[in-house]
Amino acid sequence: MKKYIWQLSVLTLLAGITSCTPSTPISKENAEQSAPAPKPTKTITPEIQSRIIRGKQLFEKLKLKIPSDKNPSGWGQLSKNPTLALYVTNKIWKELSKSHQTDLTWFVENEITAAKTQPERYIDIPQTAPLYPRFVEITRNLCESCWSIILGDPVRKDGKLTMTIDKTIVQGDIPWENDDSFNHCCRGVKASQFRQ
Repeated sequence: MKKYIWQLSVLTLLAGITSCTPSTPISKENAEQSAPAPKPTKTITPEIQSRIIRGKQLFEKLKLKIPSDKNPSGWGQLSKNPTLALYVTNKIWKELSKSHQTDLTWFVENEITAAKTQPERYIDIPQTAPLYPRFVEITRNLCESCWSIILGDPVRKDGKLTMTIDKTIVQGDIPWENDDSFNHCCRGVKASQFRQ
């Protein structure tokens, strides 16, 4: 019991210190209300729509080879730059053509709309966790380009197949521009440059 209280205290402290959303209190009732459907603010050309579809089809084929309970899912929700992250193994990423890699970037960016309307599907902590309502609210408020593709390798941990988190390979323009880590060591290639 003491261990749980200690962990809860630390998580509560971190949530208050590193919050990336407005400081309005979030009650459990507010977090569980369904959000209105986000209004599209950008035009999706037929070419981009085609790339989104190809990216989704490709991901459906690949996801069985990627050890992850929820993929894509929220990443860095207590940081300045929360994103919707798509996890891919290093091996799979290296085997993909640049065109297929680009299709995956369009797919994950497009998934932000679904994450904003149904954030519960993209949160990988239990609903009973104290930070769960906050993670729902953060996911609901992701910006249109707040996404990333993260690479890692399959590993077995506690008898379960999971994945290491090695690096962000590509990310949306806004989180890329807002990255303030030392020497920008952890950010990937800016999406607008990667897609050229």
